[in-house]
Amino acid sequence: HNTDIEGFNMSIQKSNINLLNKKVLILGAGGASRAAVSQCLVEGCQNLAIYNRSTDRANQLLEILKINGFSQEIVILDHPVNPFENTNSEILIINATSLGLQMSDLSPIDLNAFPKSVCVYDMVYNPPVTKLLKQAKEKHYSCSNGLGMLVGQAARSLEIWTGREISENAMRQGAKLALS
Repeated sequence: HNTDIEGFNMSIQKSNINLLNKKVLILGAGGASRAAVSQCLVEGCQNLAIYNRSTDRANQLLEILKINGFSQEIVILDHPVNPFENTNSEILIINATSLGLQMSDLSPIDLNAFPKSVCVYDMVYNPPVTKLLKQAKEKHYSCSNGLGMLVGQAARSLEIWTGREISENAMRQGAKLALS
């Protein structure tokens, strides 16, 4: 079992993020990114772009998606920019990289290149406010960290292991307590 997709899906629903017809920029092409990309495509995002330091790895992700039946057009970027410059549609930026785990990390992207209608989802949950989320809050963008994804993954994993329903609320409280 892989609970990344279920954790991501639970988290974006709790954050009131609707993926339908959204323009999405995903930063990263690793395992967490695969979950986000898959869910965005399943939920009917309008456009999807992926930036990864290694375009080879991003292209490998693209091939995996094609093998698994995803036929939507996906743009692979070789540097972190706004691929949707000429749009008035809301853009969702998802950070699925490890940038932000350390306080000394730079933000994976500069939000000044984006219009006012941006939503930022950073999968990093510790620290709870990364440089990316700090900039998003300063610009009054809707934003969320990855704690909800962690909680969703943990709850679903425990359900699989035990065969019992697990309280997402109890898991969230436990995670918050552990991180404080």
